[in-house]
Amino acid sequence: MVGVLEIDTKMTRKEKIQKWWKIEGKLECLGALLTIIILIPYGNNPLVFGLITCTIALWCFGKIFFRKNQWQMLSLCGLWALYQGLTSLLAYFRTLH
Repeated sequence: MVGVLEIDTKMTRKEKIQKWWKIEGKLECLGALLTIIILIPYGNNPLVFGLITCTIALWCFGKIFFRKNQWQMLSLCGLWALYQGLTSLLAYFRTLH
């Protein structure tokens, strides 16, 4: 069995962008575009705002998989977005009665 030794090499900026664009970049751009398309006509609706911010929280928590070195910041942002989303959703459902 032949073992492969991984050599830690410095990546250039162009290589970092190309690596990011393969999967992560396309998903982020698509998600941002969909969020903007939804928020422009329905931005004042607390239900839509709550759902979008909860989705942003899930995105932050999922992003930890790709950016393991930034898990503290992403966790804080995810918790804040989740709090904002759940608060907005609770306020919306309380107004229904």
